[in-house]
Amino acid sequence: MYGLNTFALLIVIGILYFVSIVSKEKEYMQNRIILVLSILLISINGYMFYLRPKEIPVEFSTITYFVSSVIFILRIKYIEIWAVYSAVMAGVFYYLTVLVTGGNTYEFYSHSNVYIALFSHGSLLFMGLLKLKTTKYNQNLSFVIIIGNLLILAWALYIRPAITYNERIFIYELIDGKYLNQLDTSFIFIIKPVYYILVSFFVYKSSKVIFKVNEKLYLNDKRDMFMRQEKKYDSQSY
Repeated sequence: MYGLNTFALLIVIGILYFVSIVSKEKEYMQNRIILVLSILLISINGYMFYLRPKEIPVEFSTITYFVSSVIFILRIKYIEIWAVYSAVMAGVFYYLTVLVTGGNTYEFYSHSNVYIALFSHGSLLFMGLLKLKTTKYNQNLSFVIIIGNLLILAWALYIRPAITYNERIFIYELIDGKYLNQLDTSFIFIIKPVYYILVSFFVYKSSKVIFKVNEKLYLNDKRDMFMRQEKKYDSQSY
């Protein structure tokens, strides 16, 4: 499993390639692919939680498996931007982690769990990037992303007393500022507020950056489409 970072890199390259290919297909085909992936995400991860009834979906990416998939399936346009944002964020940060740490992250996980995680986050990343490339989102909807993130935070805090299993839960490490506790305690009263401000700023900024990425990918996609149509027209003129 120590070649996992290389394997993850190949998956990311494959995802980027297939996004560029599928974005050129007709909309109904794109929607069909997203529908299939969303159903698979819900089914596979739903079954995994069925096998572990004591566990509760609380991680950002775990909630995204279900909520974003439902939004994509039902095509709820008004809140689709949150589904896209959360899918891209979950996919990007998961694969960045795997690329950096490789198999060390999964010393205590079965191979099947590793492959399911790779598939799930890869599917999220694929769907999020495909939507960013083929759909133009209004920047005025950035508040939808912020509200969605606040709801996940509220859910994590609400459900925390019911969490009884001892697995590492990243969202609680983030909320608690786990690694700050290893610093000099005499400065913790200064460091923690700064930490929370920085985390909040990052989340807020990421909700803005996603629209910049959308604008760039969408314009490039439309430019490519125009060039393909122009090339087709030129070939027909001979």
